[in-house]
Amino acid sequence: MSKRKTPFDDIIKNIENMMERMLEELDVGSGEFKPVVYGFSVSQDGDGDPEIRELKFQSNKSMTIDEPEPFVDIVESDTQIHVMVELPDVEKENISINCSSTDIKLKLKDGSKQQTYTIELPPQVDTKTTKATYNNGILDMVFDKIENINQNIRIE
Repeated sequence: MSKRKTPFDDIIKNIENMMERMLEELDVGSGEFKPVVYGFSVSQDGDGDPEIRELKFQSNKSMTIDEPEPFVDIVESDTQIHVMVELPDVEKENISINCSSTDIKLKLKDGSKQQTYTIELPPQVDTKTTKATYNNGILDMVFDKIENINQNIRIE
């Protein structure tokens, strides 16, 4: 007698596949370690089907003991996505932000030294309405969500 498939079987399989990809990307045998922070959210789409979104933050530089990675927090509401990045001891003038629909590239300058960080964004982000503030070492970016409009298409 075979086990009956449940809706959670697909979710668990997707999570297992994500975990395998994450472990492969760490590439432990290369001798060089670049910090990576992963996360994912599980929600329902408009039809009630499960939707899994993978979020990833990866530094473009090798990690050394005296260079801590900034803490990144992504909070999603019904209409907006807030991205908060902890950047202590960085002056506002030394922060450069470049956004695409899939990620944020942060460039931090400190004299002759420059660090670049990439933060992956959830889907459905409107980069044209982005607002960014920097206060007390916290960079806060607010993105409006693009409304996911389903449309029937007539076949001719």
